[in-house]
Amino acid sequence: MDINFLLFEQFETLDLFGPVEICGRHPDFQLHYISQNGGLVTSTQGVRIDTEPQRNMNTCLLYTSDAADEEDSGDIGGRRNTKKNKTKKKKNKSGFK
Repeated sequence: MDINFLLFEQFETLDLFGPVEICGRHPDFQLHYISQNGGLVTSTQGVRIDTEPQRNMNTCLLYTSDAADEEDSGDIGGRRNTKKNKTKKKKNKSGFK
């Protein structure tokens, strides 16, 4: 079975490599990395992946939830919360936390 990972510039490395590690263990899965035009795609962490160009295919595309952050992409669910908890720590009288 062909498994296609749709990549875009500035993807999150962990969002790709988690599913790749799991799918890569199945002996009947063939993993493919695709992008809109093919060629090198770079993650936010600087990992570069050589991709195949997107083409008409009858298989399921797997992509990260970060694709939903792009204005021209749709969210199929599973977005993670990217807001950081901004609670302030109070100092005690001695000045130590």
